[in-house]
Amino acid sequence: MEVEKYTFIFLKERQHKQFEDKNIQDLLMKWSMKGHIKLQTYSFNEPFLTYKKKDFVLAFFQNPIVESTLNILSLDSSWNPIGPNIASVDIENIPCTATSMSLFNCLKDPSNNITRCDGCLMQCLYDEIDSFPVTDELRKMLLDPECQNYNLISQSVRNEFLFRLFRHLCLGGQWCQYEDNINAYLDTTKKLYKDIIKVQKNPDTKEITPISIILKIIAKGKDNVAYFPSNPEK
Repeated sequence: MEVEKYTFIFLKERQHKQFEDKNIQDLLMKWSMKGHIKLQTYSFNEPFLTYKKKDFVLAFFQNPIVESTLNILSLDSSWNPIGPNIASVDIENIPCTATSMSLFNCLKDPSNNITRCDGCLMQCLYDEIDSFPVTDELRKMLLDPECQNYNLISQSVRNEFLFRLFRHLCLGGQWCQYEDNINAYLDTTKKLYKDIIKVQKNPDTKEITPISIILKIIAKGKDNVAYFPSNPEK
């Protein structure tokens, strides 16, 4: 069987309106994430076939255009082209069926003791989990499987891209200045989700359905050591 010859084009001028918004960038700075997140867009010529997604991803990373334009974050916090270093890829499908922010309603319900009526976070005794400081009930619910609120969000929902994005923003970077109110996290999640995910509306049912495919990728060098990202566990 002939292998598809993909052609990738880097859409350098593609704008991400919400991501580039000053208010969003200010929050990412506050959460120690600015300069550690980059959105890059590429187009390609051949149809994407789900059953060949691993071949597609490997072809992407080994494409000369991609090698010279796709940036990775180095240990010195600078962005540099990935180069011709990828020999294999591991991929994982990330569910992207959740489109409504209503899945976070349970976190805003004061009876669950995560937030107050105005969205302010309930504080808790200091703890540290997976190197993250835990000082409020929201981060406790995100990180501690033993806490009473952990099961407010089912594992299937936790796997959803929408929830993963929210969790990522809540936990932030190394020098994160955490919010005292959940609404900043929710508003930013909603805006970035719209920037990243494409949806379509069913003309008959009016139902909104994502058409984007989300893959978690670990790209490895010839020595089978993860190269992109350099530390997959973080």
